[in-house]
Amino acid sequence: MDSRRSFELLPFSPPGDAIGRVCGQIHVTAARLMLHYRLEGATRKWRFPPGREAGMPPQRRNGLWRSTCCECFFGPADESRYWEVNVSPSGHWNLYHFSSYRTGMTAEQRIDEIPAVISRHDDHCLEVHAGFSLRGLPLLEIRMLRIAVAVIVEEKTGAMHYFALTHPDAHADFHHPGSFTLKVPVEK
Repeated sequence: MDSRRSFELLPFSPPGDAIGRVCGQIHVTAARLMLHYRLEGATRKWRFPPGREAGMPPQRRNGLWRSTCCECFFGPADESRYWEVNVSPSGHWNLYHFSSYRTGMTAEQRIDEIPAVISRHDDHCLEVHAGFSLRGLPLLEIRMLRIAVAVIVEEKTGAMHYFALTHPDAHADFHHPGSFTLKVPVEK
């Protein structure tokens, strides 16, 4: 069973010339969730929250989706509960748990770190790698995860651009059950 999935994200609306291709790969094992995002475009036009470059160590932060941010939503394939991972190019992160669609949002305290590594950041490309242990989450018996992947890019002009595997609603809604289009077996 191959638990690696490549993805290419679609813009909610035309992003103009500042953003090109948004793609990546996800890999799930019984022990870890690993994410790789590749964002192509005129990165000098993008806004990034302050972080490592400003001497701020990576930490859990709320509201990362208000600026450039990589997201992943995952949950058991046959259940309504799910988690939302936010990873900022600044190194900041958060993990939330939902009991069902946009219901019961709580910060997931069983995970205390999601290291994000920026492997490439130049004028044309940003690559973000993040991975964390799933061992603290109640997923031991799960065989298949449903997954939604999304990226938000904020331009320095303040324009926001939303990318996802699909956009099943009239507005950008990454939590929408129809957004969870990847089915990934959990390697045991």
